[in-house]
Amino acid sequence: MVPILLLLALTPVDAEPEPPGPERPYAEVVAGLEARRQDFGTRWHQPGIKRTSLRDEARSTVLDAITRQLMPAWYGTPWEFYGHSQTPGTGSIACGYFVSTVLRDAGFRIERVRMAQQPAEHIVKTLAPGLTTWRFRDRPVSEVIDSPAMVSRYHVVGKLLEDGMMDAWMKGRALPTFIP
Repeated sequence: MVPILLLLALTPVDAEPEPPGPERPYAEVVAGLEARRQDFGTRWHQPGIKRTSLRDEARSTVLDAITRQLMPAWYGTPWEFYGHSQTPGTGSIACGYFVSTVLRDAGFRIERVRMAQQPAEHIVKTLAPGLTTWRFRDRPVSEVIDSPAMVSRYHVVGKLLEDGMMDAWMKGRALPTFIP
């Protein structure tokens, strides 16, 4: 297999030996998020609302839903280069489709297919502010570790699809280490 460069957004979430089962069916989670989004919209237009607090609450709600409900629902869904499932646990899913589907289901208005077919670097550039994004290519690990990029809680790391990395990630296990 030809190694394929993959950029993964990693957050400081401890990997669990066995992924937890879904608390609610995926469709219910998505419907609940849409209802919350509608509620945030209604509250936004109410007189006297503290918009900064409301915006913080909305951000927290979406981030929590993505990291604790939507993404974990996909654990166990097989990864495949051309996978494009829209339902966790059925068919297979490729990296770009995983990201674009989760974002769409979290309430972001995106073109799922178009986003999924872009290089991961383009997706990152679209979603992350440029001033807070560092890009390293063909650099020694020591240079990356000592960079300002490591101060952030969020990192994008280039990996190769080898050694069962994607399978481990989708099942919620620790990622195997790959050293070129």
